[in-house]
Amino acid sequence: MEPRRGGPPPDRGPASVPLDDFVRGRLPGVCVVTGGAAEVNLRVRVWAMPGWLAAGAATVWVVLAALLGVLAGPLWLSLYEVGSFGVLLAALGLTRPGAAGALPVTGVVAAHVHLRRTLAFDVGVGAAASLGLGYVAVLTLGGTGDGVRLAYGLSILGVLLGAVSLVMAAVAARSTGVRARLTRDAAGDRWVELRGVHPRFSAALDELRRVR
Repeated sequence: MEPRRGGPPPDRGPASVPLDDFVRGRLPGVCVVTGGAAEVNLRVRVWAMPGWLAAGAATVWVVLAALLGVLAGPLWLSLYEVGSFGVLLAALGLTRPGAAGALPVTGVVAAHVHLRRTLAFDVGVGAAASLGLGYVAVLTLGGTGDGVRLAYGLSILGVLLGAVSLVMAAVAARSTGVRARLTRDAAGDRWVELRGVHPRFSAALDELRRVR
């Protein structure tokens, strides 16, 4: 992120853009975060429903995984984790209508966000690998003491890494400080509501609308 060079912080406010402009990247060439010249169209996804729904579903998923691991053993825990997480993602995608688009940002801001996204993805890969190895440990070592302990350890590690990955992904989504939400007006037109944008971006957006 580009550091602020002193003086009072900018008065960041809301702005609304048509969904079609957001999807096609037809926004002013001004960074929504810093107000400088935009260099990158940062791909982001907006949702019509609040993020607490996804956070709640992920929390329930982690708790159920832990309970199942205690009650049913590491084999079922691994199977549950691998299968149910895909179902969870599909359910969230169906119940939270969203759209993918782009926000203009500087190269520094884009690099900052991409780094956080990459770290969250890598931790998620580690979670999947741990769960898969726990499943393999049970199949290859059987129900012996060493096999069960190894499978439990790997499965629990996978659950923890999965939870950390979800938290890191949520942090990455908010790392710009700009919050976006999909809305619909009384006429049925869909808009992307942006909160926390730089005033220069808002001014450039108003100018673009006047030109059009």
